[in-house]
Amino acid sequence: MRGFVVVPMRSVGLLAVTLLVATAFAGCATDTSGASSSLEDAAKQINVQGSETTGIIRGVVVDTAIHPLAKVAVSVKAGAKNFVNLTNAEGAFGFGNLAPGTYFVSAVKSGYKTTQQSIEVKANDPEPGVAKILMEVDTSFQKPSHDTFHFRGYMECNVVVVFFFFPCEEPITGTKIGNDNWVASYPIAGNVSWLHTSMTWVPKQPVGTELYFNIGNPDTEIIGYKGGPSPLVLDIKEDKDLGQFKDNSVVIEVSGNGEQGLAGAEAEQDFDAYIVAFHGYKPPADYAFWKDGEPKDPK
Repeated sequence: MRGFVVVPMRSVGLLAVTLLVATAFAGCATDTSGASSSLEDAAKQINVQGSETTGIIRGVVVDTAIHPLAKVAVSVKAGAKNFVNLTNAEGAFGFGNLAPGTYFVSAVKSGYKTTQQSIEVKANDPEPGVAKILMEVDTSFQKPSHDTFHFRGYMECNVVVVFFFFPCEEPITGTKIGNDNWVASYPIAGNVSWLHTSMTWVPKQPVGTELYFNIGNPDTEIIGYKGGPSPLVLDIKEDKDLGQFKDNSVVIEVSGNGEQGLAGAEAEQDFDAYIVAFHGYKPPADYAFWKDGEPKDPK
């Protein structure tokens, strides 16, 4: 790759959801454990109020095994307002004082596919049927986490002349001088939601205060690059670029950049590069490893 010359929501169709939920709960009706009845009873305990001119929604959210799902964000949009409640330990939720009409109810929970369902609200009906929402596991979900790779590199001798980079050589034999360590590769497992690189160093030569690095993977051309004085920061955040790192490796290559890439030289120059692969979340907008250190994964 030597070439020196960046968590989606899906909506389940209304008909599909209706059929899935109806089938799942119909199976429960014959279950001697009374699971369906117990879930409905839990929903009926939700204290919401209506009136002669308004209605209510009571419901329960379950997974495909008909287990109640707690802490699901259930939302109802009424005109310009959007109301959101979390399901309780029994998976139950409720909304009150809604004008009669058809409402689209959305259910969102990390690790599950977002579901949307329509519910009819009638006025002056204190005991409407319990809405039943089924959520499928999102197999593409990855628990928020990160991996940090530290590349402690070294360039024995490097010369830059108008964007061309030359390792130093013995003038007679042509043998390269030194024990350069300017390239490293690290494995990445799973989806990548953000890829961050920070590189720092203390210049050893007055004509070599800038460095340059490429980021890519073993199977592609350069995906990102950065050059200039220390520190250098590069974030790869576009989905089309991040997809190239899924279950692959990240490769970093470092070279002297000279003064503005035109001319310069480095001798006995060491540097530290930190690559952070974020899974399932994104860092704060101003995050940089060189100043903030290890990120804190959300729970």
